[in-house]
Amino acid sequence: MNFDCFRAYDIRGIYPTDLDEEAYYRIAQAYVYLFKPKTMVVGMDARISGPVLKQSLSEGFLDAGVDVIDIGEITTDMLYFAVGNYEYSGGIVVSASHNPKDYNGMKLVREKVAAISSDTGLFDIRDVVKAGKDREVSSATRGTRQDRNILNDYLEHVLKSVDRTTIKKFSFVGNANFGYVCRPVQRLVDDLGLTLLPLNFEPTAHFPKGRQTRCWRATEPRSRP
Repeated sequence: MNFDCFRAYDIRGIYPTDLDEEAYYRIAQAYVYLFKPKTMVVGMDARISGPVLKQSLSEGFLDAGVDVIDIGEITTDMLYFAVGNYEYSGGIVVSASHNPKDYNGMKLVREKVAAISSDTGLFDIRDVVKAGKDREVSSATRGTRQDRNILNDYLEHVLKSVDRTTIKKFSFVGNANFGYVCRPVQRLVDDLGLTLLPLNFEPTAHFPKGRQTRCWRATEPRSRP
């Protein structure tokens, strides 16, 4: 595991050189070591390494006696909704956000959707793994795993903040950039009677038109024409 993958607000690196299945298993057990959750939510984005890494993450929790709610192929905000709405102990989405296709990572929250960042536990998880303390985690009983489809509840929550009677029918272009955001967007369009012109709406792990280069950072000089 490359410990430089632990950043200010998330974990991300190249799979499998920086982060692999063992890393995800150990991070799950380090989470248990620190925060003692009872039920964890897991989900993933469309990256090709997502399924195996989500499985390893889940196994880390299950072997530690923690129940796992797998909400499958999601957007990050759907994970936040699930943790808060159903009052679970915490959640992790397997995702590298805007990074190129050979990356993966994770974003982590605790109960009440409290973000885990470098100053609220993320570096503590790193240090637990560094010290091998995650290997001290054990349980006499294995946790249980359950699949849960949250899309209907999530969309109901989203629409609570909208006065549907004021929405005029209109057409718009929606670019899903080959991610799973296409699913809630399509459902909202159907429910509200809007006209969608879909762009890159088929989820694919290869991101053929995006996420191919590193994102510019404020700390890096920008080239000028």
